[in-house]
Amino acid sequence: MDIDLTDFSASQKQALLDLLVLAMYADGKLSSVEDELLQQVLMAIGHTDEVDRQREYDAAVTRIRPFVHSIEKAREN
Repeated sequence: MDIDLTDFSASQKQALLDLLVLAMYADGKLSSVEDELLQQVLMAIGHTDEVDRQREYDAAVTRIRPFVHSIEKAREN
């Protein structure tokens, strides 16, 4: 898959990454296909180094963590 994000602003790229990570965690099941898509998006954003991709992924998880907890609470009710 060829992902072109050249017209995206920095905040749009961050929002895309956050939404992707949120969607991955929303169903509670992470798949290798989802992980591969995440890696492709991170590379399209410009994080070609594995350490940079991991750092950006960790930052996205930190940003969306409060929302994941809300999803989990909603499932319990």
